[in-house]
Amino acid sequence: NCIKKITAKKSIRKKNDKIVIGFAAPMYWSCKGLGTIEVIYKELIKKKKKFELHIAGDGPQSNKLKNRLSKISKDKFKWYGWVKDIDSFFKKIDILIIPSLYDSSPKLLFEAIEKNKIILASKIEAHSEILKYDELLFSKKDINNLIIRINKISFSKIYRTNIENKISKIKKKFSFDWDKEFYKLV
Repeated sequence: NCIKKITAKKSIRKKNDKIVIGFAAPMYWSCKGLGTIEVIYKELIKKKKKFELHIAGDGPQSNKLKNRLSKISKDKFKWYGWVKDIDSFFKKIDILIIPSLYDSSPKLLFEAIEKNKIILASKIEAHSEILKYDELLFSKKDINNLIIRINKISFSKIYRTNIENKISKIKKKFSFDWDKEFYKLV
């Protein structure tokens, strides 16, 4: 018998590949963390990272965010407005950033978990209670650390797998099979 040595690739993308970061929300500066998106965008450009920011959503402050991002760079972001199918948006992105300042019912977070999307969310009570793991949460006071984690997720297969495993554990915890539970009762 011939035993093959299997080695994991250390990097999942080349240094020339771009990272696609997603953000989706109703556009309210006061609660959805639009300022954090602006800072992340500015930092990624300043550090000359190869990335693209994809934004889904609309609202009263959409133009304010578009204008601020355009002043930084017009060619590094795509704006979709409201999307009818969030799954198609998820397929286009590598990492979902959720920088909410507060949220009592983070629906987008649950949708992303259901689709096994890599998530980095602000360290607020609702996100912390659901995500639990520090690697999935970020402090808006330490955007540099967030940028480092975005790079680690993008270029380290080991780190990315670790994050994916944590999201998978969370998904199992919050999954509910209606059919199975119904048949238990019947």
